[in-house]
Amino acid sequence: FSPISAVQQTILYVGRLLVQSGVNALGVDAVAAFNAVSIIDSYVLAPGDSLAASITTFSAQNLGAKEYERIPKGLRKMLVIAEILTAVVVLFCRHPLLGIFLKPNETEALRQGMSYLVPMAGFYFISGITNTFQGYYRGIGHLMITLFATLVQIPIRVVISYALFGRLEIQAVAIGTTIGWACMVVFELLMYRRYGRVEALRKNDR
Repeated sequence: FSPISAVQQTILYVGRLLVQSGVNALGVDAVAAFNAVSIIDSYVLAPGDSLAASITTFSAQNLGAKEYERIPKGLRKMLVIAEILTAVVVLFCRHPLLGIFLKPNETEALRQGMSYLVPMAGFYFISGITNTFQGYYRGIGHLMITLFATLVQIPIRVVISYALFGRLEIQAVAIGTTIGWACMVVFELLMYRRYGRVEALRKNDR
């Protein structure tokens, strides 16, 4: 059990609750659409979560074995796999996926669901990057980086969503989420330059 991981998960779910509260104020159609796309989100992002767990184990094992050169190589390969597994299905299967959860006569909910999935489909790949880096940093023991990355992302997601709800409905969540992810990636890449390279791993493990 890690208190840092517990705090990180708490922040994440508080952010989600705040976003859900904002969506609830938009009406029944928005809630129906958001519930549908949230389920689609969970399926699309599941492979990335599994890859994050894999890179955590891989990084920790190789750090313990002092096989430092293998860790960045594994990270790069995981990033490629994550990008292949994310976004593609949603880009080409948006309508059928929404049709699983919404009836054809729920035209307004379908419209709002599409307004969410269209921008998200183009940016799911960012989540693949963030999840992989999160798993990587857990594996090399830098849990504070994963915590601060979440602290960067969640407030941005919530603030932008609330700022745009009035004009864009649930599409505001898609925009807020992707901008939050993008800022998270920038932070993780900056931390990689400092802590994630082979020479840094060797130094930290002395």
